[in-house]
Amino acid sequence: MVRAWTLRTQSGGTLLGAAALAPAIAVLGALSARAVLELPAHGALAHGSAREIAGLGLVFLALEASFSWMGLGRLLLNRDGGLFLQRTLLASVGAMVAATLAFALLPAISPGPGEVLALGAASAALLVAVRTLLPRLVESSAIFDGVLILGRGDLAAKICLDLLQGQQVERFAGVLDVGSRVQDTRSGRQASAIVPARLQQLVRKERISRIVVAEPDAAARREITSALLECRLMGVQVEDAVEFYEQRHGKLWLEALDPGRLVFSRGFRITPAYRRAKRVLDLACAALLLLVAAPVMALIALVIKLTSPGPVLFRQQRVGQFGRPFTLYKFRSMGVDAEAGGPVWARENDQRATPFGRLLRRTHLDELPQVINVLKNELSFVGPRPERQCFVDLLRERIEYYDLRHYVQPGITGWAQVCYPYADSIEDSREKLQYDLSYAQNASIAFDLKVLVRTVFDILGGRGR
Repeated sequence: MVRAWTLRTQSGGTLLGAAALAPAIAVLGALSARAVLELPAHGALAHGSAREIAGLGLVFLALEASFSWMGLGRLLLNRDGGLFLQRTLLASVGAMVAATLAFALLPAISPGPGEVLALGAASAALLVAVRTLLPRLVESSAIFDGVLILGRGDLAAKICLDLLQGQQVERFAGVLDVGSRVQDTRSGRQASAIVPARLQQLVRKERISRIVVAEPDAAARREITSALLECRLMGVQVEDAVEFYEQRHGKLWLEALDPGRLVFSRGFRITPAYRRAKRVLDLACAALLLLVAAPVMALIALVIKLTSPGPVLFRQQRVGQFGRPFTLYKFRSMGVDAEAGGPVWARENDQRATPFGRLLRRTHLDELPQVINVLKNELSFVGPRPERQCFVDLLRERIEYYDLRHYVQPGITGWAQVCYPYADSIEDSREKLQYDLSYAQNASIAFDLKVLVRTVFDILGGRGR
């Protein structure tokens, strides 16, 4: 059994509450100041002030949605400070843009551009201050309860290693086991086995709020079932190691998956209502993209024609939903003989790209013609990226469950793309498959919108090949 310190619920409790704290304080401060400064003598807010207060509420909602979609709650304890600052800046800018567009439609409740900008800046500054404080509280274990990983063997060991080497700031407390003895990874001493009947005592003593069961043996699980039930009735959250891993990383854990888990999972269910709503969203986005980007597409086609010989559009056979092949369209970013030696994976800083093609890839503008595939219902805007048949044949032999990604309509962008941009090897493809399967399990319109927003931020940040 492994115990590691972390927040009470990384998926939606303390972390997301801390992320929501910053815009809440900023907006409540503005509301309080406005109420004090503009309260008339008769004790009621002026009608105009009430409308502007409604505008501040709209700013608050925009900030909350943007911070949540950018995953700032999960990043509060991430050791990568640069990533946190980048996401905070992009989320604040995105919220301000959304609020400004909303006020253009509802000018009567607009609090003024200066106040909107000040609220966005204050929220970002407060969130940075919160992030500065939280790791120190974790290290001192002042307010955060523990997570207990219960099990033995490779599964528990990998969860332990993930906690120790992960990006989250956490406090490791040692190694224990159920039903046997296990080596303490830090001291090298043998740790005593824990008796399931004493699990409640350990939970109270160590202030455990979550137990992660990482025991693959069915008999051992039955041995501790009653103790786990008692802990759950005490208010302790009990969950499976695979679910814990997915909440922590946003991807399914391939090594720990089994067919039974997939069959009885609550996810992996694409309903007819979701398919219809997704199709409406795709058509709306395609129409908007064609309307906005048509002049840009014409200019790109002209530059490609003038700067390199060959066709403007690049056509390539890809594997679509249910394994059906289709022709994918892109703006050509390489020379016409780029694959004379055979097909290879695209990679970062690909030397086969033309100078203008590198710019197109960096900004993802080479993907614009895929709106044709969306209109033909061969692609969605969000879904696993379609691969070529030669790579599909290779990867389905090397990676278990690889074909599961073909039960979801492929997309121009996807959860794997915004979380793990490059895949130029079998191992990279295995990593991206874990994100693709997580998307397939949790597919929803809200998830699709989150991926679209993250994609826009990635394009603005220049992330591309």
